[in-house]
Amino acid sequence: AVTAAPAAAVGTADSNYSLWLYFGTGRYLANADKADTTQQYLYGIKDPYYNFKLDPGDRTTLLNSEPLDKASLFDTTGVTVYTDGSIAGTGEAATFGDLKIRQGHSLTYEVGWYKELDSGERIVSKPSVLGGIMLAPSFVPNNDICGFGGDSYLHALYFETGTAYWKSVVGVEADDSVKDKINLGAGLSSSLGIHVGREHGAKGFIQQSTGTINQIDLTPALSVKSGFVNWRESN
Repeated sequence: AVTAAPAAAVGTADSNYSLWLYFGTGRYLANADKADTTQQYLYGIKDPYYNFKLDPGDRTTLLNSEPLDKASLFDTTGVTVYTDGSIAGTGEAATFGDLKIRQGHSLTYEVGWYKELDSGERIVSKPSVLGGIMLAPSFVPNNDICGFGGDSYLHALYFETGTAYWKSVVGVEADDSVKDKINLGAGLSSSLGIHVGREHGAKGFIQQSTGTINQIDLTPALSVKSGFVNWRESN
């Protein structure tokens, strides 16, 4: 069950033409929200009906057999992905490749995933999706009940697994684990603005309520730029 009204959602399609919807829960509208430590979540849910490759009968079967409830989702909380492709924190798979394979053959992965946020953390800005990475700003209010301060973070999760990608998107830790979240500093973050230019990767821009603008170097999992398909010299 969703514990609070979700922030605006964003959707995308995977390589199998299935529609995914991404959103987070939580709110920060009044002083009373500051002290709220109700568990909040990030969700990635595959819609079992919208897949234009299936005929209407198959879509109806999927809709009836795969309930979109939390118990049917893969819990990615605490799952760590390393740069060699290995993972820790789940007994259901040994490598990132296993996660992707099972994603197509298991009820859990067919429906989607969820991730628990830290205590007091909530999603109040719209997520974005770029090159297979779901990017979601989050906010943790500080302990000053009379103020409106706090710190913001950016989650960077592979869109089908809800974990870090096996290659660096926003950085790597000293133990070679891939970061799935970075600190944006003080203030409440806006939604992420994305620039894809001629340089490698992409850049994200987020403005804090303090006025600070963060520039974040992003390396998407999938290509987001056009390029040569083939080339042949003509005589």
